[in-house]
Amino acid sequence: MSYTELCEKALKSAEKLGAKEAEALIVARRAIGVEIERAEIKTSSDVEDVGLGVRAVTNQKIGFAFTNILTDKEAEKTAKRAVEASKASPKDRNWQQLPEKHTYPTVRDTYDERITQFTSNEAVDLCQTMINTACEVDKRVLPAFGGAQVTISEGLCLNSHGVKAEDKGTSLVCSLGTIARSKTAVSPECFEFKASRRYAPDPKWVA
Repeated sequence: MSYTELCEKALKSAEKLGAKEAEALIVARRAIGVEIERAEIKTSSDVEDVGLGVRAVTNQKIGFAFTNILTDKEAEKTAKRAVEASKASPKDRNWQQLPEKHTYPTVRDTYDERITQFTSNEAVDLCQTMINTACEVDKRVLPAFGGAQVTISEGLCLNSHGVKAEDKGTSLVCSLGTIARSKTAVSPECFEFKASRRYAPDPKWVA
């Protein structure tokens, strides 16, 4: 099933079970990164996670449930847990309602297709450039920690008032922390980073 179909399934299930209002949210995320430790590249990771969250409201009582198993049956079970949690929760007398269907503003330039093609090898190259550049400044400099990481995310939110909001985004971060050492002293830690939603790495500037 598509993300939209799963969210719709969860909403219908929650309403059938007595929820006055319901909201279903799916967030998918992938992070690719490499870490620097004491002038060496230590770890490389490529992690993906995705999950469905359901919020149910019954008589100003709010419940939430979450799953990372994206099937229609699990969407129903998650909705059921959310409704049960709402019925068991204390009443929130300040609760008004979930958002109504409306035209909401769009934030531009938060997604770059180039970042979705990023690889661990590219992260290694960025880290090696930062290490080399920092060491070239002065032989006493030690690149103590840092790294390069990209994050790719996608989100979808539906509620029982007809709201449907979709979003996707990317980010790229390069960071480096350094110290300088002599025979008799060690400098304070110096840290710099550059973060961007678009593909614009500058490892030499960071270093």
